[in-house]
Amino acid sequence: MKKGQKTKTKVETELDTGIVNRTMVFKTMLLSSLKFNPLNPTIRTDETHSTFKALLSNIRKNGLLMPIAIANNNMVIEGNRRLKALQILKVKKVPVVVHNSTSHLTFDDLFVACNEDTMKLNACQELERYLNGAKVKTSTYYAIKKVEDIGGRKTLRQIVNVNKSPITFSIGLSQVRTYTGRTDKAFLRLALKWMLHTGSAYRLKAAINEFIPVPRIISAIENQTPLVQKWHKGFKPLTEGENLTTIPVQSIQVNGNNEVVGYTAT
Repeated sequence: MKKGQKTKTKVETELDTGIVNRTMVFKTMLLSSLKFNPLNPTIRTDETHSTFKALLSNIRKNGLLMPIAIANNNMVIEGNRRLKALQILKVKKVPVVVHNSTSHLTFDDLFVACNEDTMKLNACQELERYLNGAKVKTSTYYAIKKVEDIGGRKTLRQIVNVNKSPITFSIGLSQVRTYTGRTDKAFLRLALKWMLHTGSAYRLKAAINEFIPVPRIISAIENQTPLVQKWHKGFKPLTEGENLTTIPVQSIQVNGNNEVVGYTAT
């Protein structure tokens, strides 16, 4: 070894040789030569399932966008659903990526590895794409437009910043509109602001589902104050925060009147 040359650590050497030993080969194969993973959950290839129907429609429209990953014995590591869809579409040949010559020995480990670290686009990520001018799923699009119509793009950016789903805010708007009877945009904008900065979309929906009196909800939204300011001593939750779904319902005295709630506001 030359003077001054850095010696590789054992880990670095293993990483280098490990990656070399795991080299994959891209090729085109007959679809009929591929084998389904017998340990793949059956619901994933159920032709009647809505998600499988969506995949089938996607492939029919756009073709296969990602090759199927297989072990060296032709067992599918990643792409069982695509294989089933291609069979239905009567495709003869398919692009595949074949793992190294020992991949059949570690097949199930590879299968688990392919599925445990996947990161599907969630509604918040789709919202970020929408703000950048990209296409999003139809269901997410309608939710985004409902929120945008009330709060504008500024609110959409705030929802991305707090890593929340626009669908949750859309549902919150629909519920508060129906429950309170208030349809004016000024009030609904305040509802969005409340969900973002004072409470949350979940807390608002939970309060409505608990039949919190309408005047109290309207007052909290208009004044941007929490729905729960003081816990009734018999109903204080064991953990911090407003866990509305675990509070037992009971009639208590609030301002001289009986109200069926588990907490009080001051």
